[in-house]
Amino acid sequence: MKILKAPWFLFVFTFAVMIPVMYWAPYTSDDCIFSALTFASFQERLTYCIQYGNGRLFGNLLVLYLLPHVWLRTIVKSLFVAGAVYCLVKLTKHLSGHDKGVHGSVFLLVLGMPSVIFAQVFTWTSGFCNYVPPVFFLLWILNTYVEYTADSRWYYRIYACLVCMILGFSQQLFSEVNTVANIMVAIFLVVYAAIYSRHRLIPAILYTLASLAGSAFMYAIPNHLANSLLWETYQKMNIGSLKEMISSIEYNSFKISSLFAGCVLVFIVLSVVLLFSMKTIRKEKIGNLSPTLVRKLLVVCEGIFYFYPAFCIYLFCINDSPWFSKVYFLQYLFTFAITFLYFIAALFVCLNLPDNKVKGVTSVALIASVFFASPLLLVNPIGQRCIFLSYLCLVMASVALFSYILDVKQVEAKKVFRPLSVLCLAAAMGIQILFLNIHGLVRDRDTYIDAMIENNAKTIVVPEFPYNYIHAQGQSKTYQKVRFEHINIRHWYKYHYNKWKAETAVPKQSIPEK
Repeated sequence: MKILKAPWFLFVFTFAVMIPVMYWAPYTSDDCIFSALTFASFQERLTYCIQYGNGRLFGNLLVLYLLPHVWLRTIVKSLFVAGAVYCLVKLTKHLSGHDKGVHGSVFLLVLGMPSVIFAQVFTWTSGFCNYVPPVFFLLWILNTYVEYTADSRWYYRIYACLVCMILGFSQQLFSEVNTVANIMVAIFLVVYAAIYSRHRLIPAILYTLASLAGSAFMYAIPNHLANSLLWETYQKMNIGSLKEMISSIEYNSFKISSLFAGCVLVFIVLSVVLLFSMKTIRKEKIGNLSPTLVRKLLVVCEGIFYFYPAFCIYLFCINDSPWFSKVYFLQYLFTFAITFLYFIAALFVCLNLPDNKVKGVTSVALIASVFFASPLLLVNPIGQRCIFLSYLCLVMASVALFSYILDVKQVEAKKVFRPLSVLCLAAAMGIQILFLNIHGLVRDRDTYIDAMIENNAKTIVVPEFPYNYIHAQGQSKTYQKVRFEHINIRHWYKYHYNKWKAETAVPKQSIPEK
């Protein structure tokens, strides 16, 4: 039983679960282009990545090395995911001071992230390489930072400084949104160390300097290409004029709040644990607020915690409805307002919890989830993958509160471990069965496409997959001068694939009687 509860076992379990998922994950979007490239040396790959048009040097390099090799890609991606889950568990347990149910709940919430985010940061290799490694490096750095004490041995001090410098620089060369988020974290760690823990000031300063150096390198590449070669970069900053900035902030605030509202599972869990946490708050004077006003505010918070998850489910259900586009402005406006109120209510509850460690980690996690998404207000375009780090902050807050409630209620560890273990096994089997099915569908589609291209078809009918776990599913590994026409997957199998298979099947020869 102790082995099953060990953090390293969760790492091994997550790695084993992700191996078939990553193996069966198809090439999508940019993967189709990168996989067709050939390079003779590392220098050629490096030159290509520099001239690609953005500063994602390490992210693009990782893509070029992983895509041609199926098993290398599978193992590396699985290791990064398992490492991120492991580090998130360790960090949550250390900062909150509670450990009941942390392992299983982190695994379930990471695996249960919105399918569109899963598709863009796990399934899509190009997206994975630019978003998961920097998050893993950040979690590694944070674990190293919090374990750095005044009594740390000399070799751990050297190790911590090296981690902060090497990973602090490296994590900046993957994606722009993570680059800005890492600078925010670095500044926060320096300020925190200067005020509360002077012994951590050296690694915090080294991490900040390394992050700034990496950021300068990240933004120097696209700036050089834009100025010298007049190339346009992938993402643009909407800061041309005050009017453009205001327009960008207005639109993107609606967009970001809608992305947050799409994280249905984590907000259901967060709302439930917040409702239980409210019962631990003393209904007395808080600051300048009278006990009566405190009780009224808690009633309002309770209503928000009941309403917001239901609203998220409602948005999830109507997202594809034909009338949704006609009322999108009012929908976005209300989504922004209720999401803003939800975070305010959640922060109010967390700041008034009696447990100081839980109060600190949950409050910082909630604020960080918003701050990490704030640079997106001036960026275009925005994808669901851009809030991946914010989602993990919500996971940390939810799990910390969940573990805290279990200790407050004095729930026995075995009564938590057993049901969570069953849920983890069920979720693992479910995601693997799903990707096995996806693998079969993609294999049939690509076989059909190859056959149609051999027949010189100019228009090829392909299926629309009934899953959101595939990013840019309309694109195929085969880039030819053909046009893809998408239809319902059942119709495709019935009227195209099965018909083609029957026409090309080798007829069985009858065995002559003796």
